[in-house]
Parts: sequence; structure tokens; C-alpha cells
Amino acid sequence: MKRIATFLLALLMLVPMAHVLGGEKELVEISISMFDRGAIPGDQGTYEDNVVTRYINEHMNPLGVNVTWISAPRNDARAKYNAMISAGTNPDIFWEYSRFWMDQLRTQEVIIPLEDIIEKYSVQYKEYAKKHAAMLAPFVTLEDGKVYAFTSLRKLTELPVAGIWYRKDILDAQNIAVPTTFDELVEAARKIKAADPTCTPISGSLHYFNTVMGIYGLGTEEVLVDGVLVPRHRTDRYAAGMNALRTLFQEGLVDPEYITDESMTRQNQLWASGKSAFSFSTWNIPTGTQELMETVPGADPYPLPNVASEFGTFFLTPQAPARIYTMFTKGMSEEKIQAGVKYIDWLLTDDNWYTVVHGLEGVQFNMVDGYREGIPGAPVWAGNEYSVVTDATYQPGEIAAADKTNYKVLSERYEANIKNMFAHPISNTLPYDYSSNAYSELTSNFSPVRSDIQTQIITNPTYTVEQGVQEMDDAWKSLGGEEVWAKKNEWFKANEQMYMDFRQAWIDWMVGMANAIP
Repeated sequence: MKRIATFLLALLMLVPMAHVLGGEKELVEISISMFDRGAIPGDQGTYEDNVVTRYINEHMNPLGVNVTWISAPRNDARAKYNAMISAGTNPDIFWEYSRFWMDQLRTQEVIIPLEDIIEKYSVQYKEYAKKHAAMLAPFVTLEDGKVYAFTSLRKLTELPVAGIWYRKDILDAQNIAVPTTFDELVEAARKIKAADPTCTPISGSLHYFNTVMGIYGLGTEEVLVDGVLVPRHRTDRYAAGMNALRTLFQEGLVDPEYITDESMTRQNQLWASGKSAFSFSTWNIPTGTQELMETVPGADPYPLPNVASEFGTFFLTPQAPARIYTMFTKGMSEEKIQAGVKYIDWLLTDDNWYTVVHGLEGVQFNMVDGYREGIPGAPVWAGNEYSVVTDATYQPGEIAAADKTNYKVLSERYEANIKNMFAHPISNTLPYDYSSNAYSELTSNFSPVRSDIQTQIITNPTYTVEQGVQEMDDAWKSLGGEEVWAKKNEWFKANEQMYMDFRQAWIDWMVGMANAIP
């Protein structure tokens, strides 16, 4: 109760913080990027000003720091931040999930090395980084051998990205068995479409393409074939995956608007309204699932166990152990640098990250038998990404325990599927990618070309996979792909044993956590 009273008092006493004094000491103001995911209701604030940001400054101001946030829509964030960088109006601190974007910022000299800063100013993070160096250091160390980000380990449930949910009631109505292969899933979609032409068998959006590619064992830019790193577009599994995507689109089995539905609005509407049988979405409970069960009689959604392709059954879209890359920008004053480290250290002090992520005990949740149980009707606390580092671990049963809705069964089904996801191997790809100026430039230039050709392969009935792959490869070669990838393979050969040992340690770490689940 004392923490609650302190928090409420801070809300009443909040004043604008453009330039403020903390007691007799002037506050150092730092700005940090933030994704706007639309989770904060308009009557409860914005991503720049809400209960979480106020709670943070209630505790940072006495330390001489005031934190402000500069938000951007999740699906347009990099474009906005790149424009700010060009204009010189960017935040002091960027965070992102992409190691590749971090490397781009390094080559553009936007961000600065951090090892000396961590050594000079940090206590808690320095200890954390040393403790977990074996799993985290490779992800934040780039081509020049310097560290460019603060980061922390993901918890078990954050390691997969994408997954598939299905409507068991729809399959049962058509006497369709739960698919175990991707071919069976396609046949199920055909039967559902034939039985009900108004149904869109598969709803997809942001994660659809990578989910299908994950089924074919493609998760990163390369496949390791006989000790050689081969670009994904030059592999049989890539051609097979593109053929599958093309088939689903050309036969009307997937919503054609998935290509432009970057906000997932259309996908969520189809799923919530009962107009699709399969949701290719995030691997946790898809948005709109509770609405689906409330409004569609008999709706019975389940997570689909990983399906097989001709190349095997894989762990879909595994993420790196590193959760968020938090980067300091060039031009920060020494005072701002020290203030930024203070914020990161504060998060790891006395588990402050836990409150920033989950909210206040007695307001957002209660602790019951060791589990955090959500309080129905509690004010929204969208704090997960404000805590740029955490020390979180997964406690089996925690998701269902926290779910106080009438649809707790969904959380139970989701948690029951966790061991299944981790039961399958990670495809023969790299846990972290090669880093060089030339490789970063190649990837930046090739990615939009590849994306455009992929769209043509999928949507144009007269444009074949073979044509597209050939044009893709020609573009790749014209951009210096063969030369750059020769360097990438030289790097891999020089570090192969160390790299493969790390890859196995990465896999063992994930599987070990999953096997610990009862």
C-alpha cells in the first residue's frame, strides 16, 4: 500500500518537465525512442505521458534524471527515426529489436561504443552483462570488436515470434483432421473455402510471410549447406516456400490484403469476426480471440502444433537471446551519457524493471500463491518496452494465472503449446549475422528489390518462381553479392568452431528452459 500511495501522490504533484529542478539539483534530461503500439487508451494518456512514464520519473528525478519518450508507430518507426537522424532531431537513446538496424546506425556513425561507458559509470548492468556474457556479448559486439548496445536476455515465452492458431470447430464441421503437415493445412483451407466461399481460410499480416518461410526452415538470410553459407534465395527450400505462398494467394486461400495490412487491423478483424479458420500471427494468443469467442457461437480456437514441410519440422522464427538493443547516440554530453546509464542501472536495481513491466501490486495485479494475478478493470499499464533491460524468467503457469478474463482457457492452451514449439530443431541458420560495412550496404540495397520481386511472384499469375528467383539473383550479383558473401564465408570459416559451439549453446539454453517445464 505504501508504494501505491507514493505513486498516487506523484500523479497529483506531476508538473511539466521541459526543464525542471529536483530539489536543489538540476535534472539531466534524456530522451528515449518508443514504439507506439496503440495499447494506451486515449483517456489514459499517450506513449509520451502515461502512468508508466510518470512512475519512472517519480523514481528517476531524485537521482537527478528526467526521462522523456519520443514515440513512433511500430510499423513506421524506422522511417520516422531515420528522418529524425537526418534532421538532427533524434532521441538521445534508441532501442530496437533489430541487430541489423543497430549495425546500420554504427556504419552511419549515429551510435557510439559503450564498453568504456559501462566500465566507467555502470554497476548493476556491468554485473549483469558479465554474468550473461556467453549468451549476450556476441549480439552486441559488431565488426570492429566494440560493444554498441545494452541488452538483456529474453524470457522463454519471448523467444518464438510467429505461430498459427486454428478454429477446431470449423475443422470438426468439415470432418477435417488437425493438420500435421503444411500440405494438409493447404488441403484443409481448400475444403473450408469450398464449403463456405465467404470464409477466408487463412488470415495473415505482418508475420504471415515469415511463418510460411519458417515452416520451410528459413529464419535468417542464409542456410548452411555442406559447411558453406548460401543466400536463402539460392536454396531449394526458398523456392518451395515461395511456391507455397504463391499457391495460397492464387487460389484465394489467404486474405489478399495481407500484403498491405502492416498494422494487422484487417487480419484481426477477420479473425475476431469468425471469417477465417487459421490465423498466421504471433505465436501467443492472436488479437481478437476473446472477441471471437464472445460473438461467434461455438468458436473453439487452439494453437496449431508446428507443421512439417518436405524439409522437416522446425521451431518457427526463433529470436535471438538478446531482447532489446539499447544504443546511445553520437553527440550525447557526458552528463546525458551518465544519466542514461543511471536509468538502465535503476531498472536492474531491486527488480525495478518488474514494476515498470507489470505495474503496481494492488492496482494492476495481486500476488496469489506465488503467481501474479491480474485485477479485472485495472487501469492499463503498458510498460513492457519502457523497461529496456529486464531480468525476467518464465514461471510455468504464470500466463494462465495472470489471466482473470472469462477466457482463461486460451491462456492454458497457449502455455500447453510452449513445449511443443521448443521440441523441434532450429533450422540450419546462424544465431547472429556477419557484420561489415559492405554487408550492411548490400543488405540495405537488396532487401527492397527482393521484397518487390517476392510480391510479384506471389501475386502475378504469369510471373513464375523461377523467373523471380533468377531476377533476384541477377540483382544480388549486380550489387556485389558474390564478393560480399565470399567475405562472409571467409569470416565464417575463420570462426566456424567458435560459432557452431555458440549456436549449440544457444539451442541448449532454449531447450533447457523448455524442458524444465513440468
